[in-house]
Amino acid sequence: MDNTAVNILLVDDEARNLDALESILNSPDYRLVRAQNADEALRALVSDTFAVLVLDVRMPDMSGLELAQLIKQRKKTQHLPIIFLTAYYQEDDHVMQGYGAGAVDYLSKPVNPAILRSKVGVFVDLFRKTHALESEIEVRRAGEQRIRDLNDQLALRVSELGAANAELEAFSYSVSHDLRAPLRHATSLVRMLTTALEEHREVEANEYIGLIEASMTRMGRLIEDMLAFSRVSKAEMKHAPVKLRPLLDEAILTLKAGNEARQIEWHIEPLPEVRGDPAMLRQVWANLLDNALKFTRPRSCARIGVGARSEPAEHVLFVRDNGVGFDQRFADKLFGAFQRLHDHSDFEGTGVGLASVRRIIARHGGRAWAESAPDQGTTVYFSLPKQPADLAGTSKS
Repeated sequence: MDNTAVNILLVDDEARNLDALESILNSPDYRLVRAQNADEALRALVSDTFAVLVLDVRMPDMSGLELAQLIKQRKKTQHLPIIFLTAYYQEDDHVMQGYGAGAVDYLSKPVNPAILRSKVGVFVDLFRKTHALESEIEVRRAGEQRIRDLNDQLALRVSELGAANAELEAFSYSVSHDLRAPLRHATSLVRMLTTALEEHREVEANEYIGLIEASMTRMGRLIEDMLAFSRVSKAEMKHAPVKLRPLLDEAILTLKAGNEARQIEWHIEPLPEVRGDPAMLRQVWANLLDNALKFTRPRSCARIGVGARSEPAEHVLFVRDNGVGFDQRFADKLFGAFQRLHDHSDFEGTGVGLASVRRIIARHGGRAWAESAPDQGTTVYFSLPKQPADLAGTSKS
């Protein structure tokens, strides 16, 4: 149907009757479609939408009454107005049968042109108003959906802003405390070194120099981690299919270089294919495994497990260790930027690794959390949303 003409279906087995109907209803506002049997009528109803059907009751093969019953059974055409044309209007049973089949009106043959035009005009007007109303409803529905989408985007931006503010506070604290601490330490050591050199105490001077170097190294590490965390937040993401097992193997191979002397048992389960940024997800594995290796250092044998489980809308992955663990009450603090649950003298680090993991996973639309208990090991979980193929039951392992 175009923007001006409204479709009207005319069904009669005799061509001369169809010619007469076309002559009566001829108008630029109407697009008249002819059918001489039920099959032609049904094909037309499948192809187009009609404002009204003018249907002859008496037809060979399938009567107008049977065709009307079939039309009313289809969802698309169940509300299509049907005007029956009949030469047997006087038979009450016949008329009631027609109304039962879905007729909205009966006209007797020969047809009165003025009455037919009037009745068809009523249904065409109703059709136009109905479609105008449906269009308005659709526009409003689209507008409401747009508002919901904007609200979702706003909520996401608010959440991101809250996270950014929390990170800024942590960054400010780290600048004012963590960076100043080694700087103050180094400043004091420089004064002590100066005194030792003036008094020719070479052994003490060498010791002070070593401590100064250690303070400067820690400060450099803090600055590097701050910059790395900033890059995680700002880097452009590249979305692609990612097989997680090769990324995990790369991370393990890199970390083995500094842990040759340790006894480590790896337990790795099948991992799914996901969609995300390969470089960022490789960093997630590297940070989680580095943490697991660090906090299992007191164990004679480090046991580290990696696995996944499938949830309805997401993949949940984990890294489990038998390390020193922590108090579950402080689990949220674990993922805060520059926050630590263990003393620096016991375990090195700046508190950026897990904060980076949470930020990377959040940028992928997932979550990160941890479960632990003191001296009972730790399991760090993260989730990644499933893709449409996964939701259809075709996820890959």
